[in-house]
Amino acid sequence: MRKKQSVILSGSVIIIAIGIAVIFGWVFKIDFLKSIFPDFATMKFNTSLGFILLGISSYLIGLKKRLQLSIMLAFIVFSMAFLTISQELFNYDLGIDQLFVIDADSQNYPGRMSQLTAICFCLMATSFIGIQFENKNYRLVCQVLLHVVTLMAFIGIMGYLFNVPIFYKFTFLSSMAIHTALAFLILSISAALVNPSLGIAGLFTGVNIGNKMARSLFAQLTIITLILAYLTVLSYRYKILSVEYGIVLFALSFILTSLFLIWRTSRELNFIDQKRAVVENGLIEAKQDLEVLTKRLTEQNVQLANFVHITSHNLRSPVSNLNSLLYLYKTAETEEDKNSLFEKFETVIIHLSSTLNTLVDALRIKENTDNEREIIQFEDVLSKTTEIISAQIIETGARIKGDFENALEIEYNSGYLESIFLNLLTNAIKYRTVGRPPKIELKTERINDQLVLTVSDNGMGIDLKRHRHKLFGLHKTFHRHTEAKGVGLFMTKTQIEKMGGTISAESEVGKGSIFTIKF
Repeated sequence: MRKKQSVILSGSVIIIAIGIAVIFGWVFKIDFLKSIFPDFATMKFNTSLGFILLGISSYLIGLKKRLQLSIMLAFIVFSMAFLTISQELFNYDLGIDQLFVIDADSQNYPGRMSQLTAICFCLMATSFIGIQFENKNYRLVCQVLLHVVTLMAFIGIMGYLFNVPIFYKFTFLSSMAIHTALAFLILSISAALVNPSLGIAGLFTGVNIGNKMARSLFAQLTIITLILAYLTVLSYRYKILSVEYGIVLFALSFILTSLFLIWRTSRELNFIDQKRAVVENGLIEAKQDLEVLTKRLTEQNVQLANFVHITSHNLRSPVSNLNSLLYLYKTAETEEDKNSLFEKFETVIIHLSSTLNTLVDALRIKENTDNEREIIQFEDVLSKTTEIISAQIIETGARIKGDFENALEIEYNSGYLESIFLNLLTNAIKYRTVGRPPKIELKTERINDQLVLTVSDNGMGIDLKRHRHKLFGLHKTFHRHTEAKGVGLFMTKTQIEKMGGTISAESEVGKGSIFTIKF
């Protein structure tokens, strides 16, 4: 934005300088400043004054300061140009053409700017008045007026470059001085940058690849076209070529040069597209890597949450067992009972230490569960579990029976299998039917070459019609029990599925439950 502002301010300063130089030429009668070349049309005093006022107005617009003064100056220029046009149309003289200096160089209407110059001033002044309106449609109209002035000025400059007098007459540019045309061109282009996104200016001032290509192609095509046109005019002028052959040669040359520019632009676009494809592939690979990393982090977070639940749940049973043993020890009446309970203390503490070590190892190795598999005897796991919950078994009179004749062992994660046994057995004891000792049976068998473990009890049972859909959900409880946390079954299902198995349940209220695990 600062670069565009710098162009606007620089253009304004150049226009003011041109106007002052021409006024200096009229005051001190320096012909070079008035017409640049001998026998060329002169820039009138009023024209130079109009450029100074519009230059100041443009400078204020670029600074975005004292905009009311800018509008006032533009209105003065508009009034002066409009009055000039009215003099020509209605054939009267207001005396404004030689108000400041006497024009001795012109015989018809001395001191009066050309009609086209006056029209350009009217268009420029109108644009400056509304160029900063908030309404986008008004600003677009002002931008179009500036583009019209740019086109008129460019046509005038081409007339001078090609030295075609008939061209002047056809375009009514016979009296527009060359520096007048240049001043209009500079001022209209720089003023168009006030609203760079509107009109044709938006095509050349954007930062996208299309805008860059448009700037490059337009500049090259303009230069090539002018050169070809100039050579064609020279060939006519010196009778090197006939008119028909010159037109054909011009068309052919234009097509070939355009084809070359298109080819080169196409190569640049293809190169940019290749670079874009490389970048996109890099982004896709980075995205895939990020997705893999995200998936791994998600799994690790799930595993960590699992570990927290396992830790809190698996340690709760041994600690609760220790509390129960402590109570039984305090209430024991004989020394023999106390010694027996003390031995159980030792056993529970040993298993508690083992559980802690297992959990720590599980925390260290959780990337690949398959690497943690080992051959495990079901009877050993059941024995260890019953020792951990020995106090609960004594308190409730629970009877636990294991039938592992059809499958004695399994290759599994020991920590997971111990946690599964512990959760299912403690749940069976916890949710026992009041007045009836818990009876728990564990049985293994092979069905269609798949190892299946069933754990059945005679407890309270679960109303599966109401709760089947949330049976293994986290923090889902189905009985009003003070120790119910809704973690055990969720954790059991998570561990089994982690090892590639499934768990299902059948239950009837008041009769008990059967959990079936397919490894």
